[in-house]
Amino acid sequence: MDQAPTQRVWTGRDMVILVPTLNRPQKLRELLESIAVQTETIGRVIIVDGAEDAEPVVELFQSSLPLEYSQCHPPGQIRQRNHGLSQLREAGDYLVALLDDDIVLGLTAVEEMIAFWNHAPKDTAGVAFNIVNGEPERYTRLKGLLG
Repeated sequence: MDQAPTQRVWTGRDMVILVPTLNRPQKLRELLESIAVQTETIGRVIIVDGAEDAEPVVELFQSSLPLEYSQCHPPGQIRQRNHGLSQLREAGDYLVALLDDDIVLGLTAVEEMIAFWNHAPKDTAGVAFNIVNGEPERYTRLKGLLG
């Protein structure tokens, strides 16, 4: 009787968080603070700076997070994400989280995402975090008509 191959068990160390940033050092700091206190330890955090103001913030977290910093000029969110993804050249399996620099993760966000991946069907290609602390959008008639 053939045994089915066992499904990979992911941990936080298998996760790479990739953050393009541009001229929002305080927002980046808040994001990095939320990553530093996660209940799961992250494998890598890649910051791709489209300006030149994120490096001092990154330096504040060098001792508490596995940070990698680079600059990308000219800036552009897609260009910066592609630049960050190019840092993943070595072979291996990763869970890559693409986060904007103004996101703040809940304390167990990574733990919950890892738990999801450990029970997800093998053909799952991607998932997303829910943003639960964003400011509510103002209702307008036009938005109501458009759904």
